[in-house]
Amino acid sequence: MTHATKTSFTEKIFIGLGVIGDMIGDNPTRVGNALVQITTDRFKNEILAGCFHRVHGRYPIGDEDYTQDANALVQYENIKQFAQNAIRGIFNAAHRQDMLDRQKELTDLRARLKDTNKPHPAGTVAELATQLGVSKSEIRRRKADGTLQELIDQQGQ
Repeated sequence: MTHATKTSFTEKIFIGLGVIGDMIGDNPTRVGNALVQITTDRFKNEILAGCFHRVHGRYPIGDEDYTQDANALVQYENIKQFAQNAIRGIFNAAHRQDMLDRQKELTDLRARLKDTNKPHPAGTVAELATQLGVSKSEIRRRKADGTLQELIDQQGQ
């Protein structure tokens, strides 16, 4: 193996192992980039070269040596599957968070609606309609809009 070939394989191995390292690192940007690069086969040859070197502890003799090696291919597929599962997990977590947010909105809405069913401190809908000289539907509409107190204050002046 010539020095140039060995240097070329060394570069491939370092690039491949670097992408794998980024995938399991703690920098979210680099992790995300690595996950995309792995699942799209952007650095497939480099990662295969790194897998080959890890399995066999030597440099490949040629491109066919590492691109067709069964052990390196199995390791690459495992790494790729890990990356795909990680991406799937990210989307599932986002979906779960979205569902929790929606559930909280519904709970808040129910609480607000429950509050609108409580009688106003000044009296019931029928009592307020009689006192203020407006229809019950107007009292209900104002209560739902949150403007009932304004009407009471207006009428009280």
